Amino acid sequence: MRAVLGIDAAWTERQPSGVALVVDNGAGWRLHKIAASYKAFTDEADDGRYTRHLGSKPDPEASRAEQ
Repeated sequence: MRAVLGIDAAWTERQPSGVALVVDNGAGWRLHKIAASYKAFTDEADDGRYTRHLGSKPDPEASRAEQ
């Protein structure tokens, strides 16, 4: 399986970065997941709905603390 992760690297206080995952399972390329922010993309709960999120201030230290 091949995959491409696309990131709209806007990441400002008002507009987060959009993320899309496209996969090719041998039958052709298909959109697998899309989200209006990195956080929404990585959230475990995926109810199939995609909503527009307002941005937040980037905090690189917070992502390190979660690892």
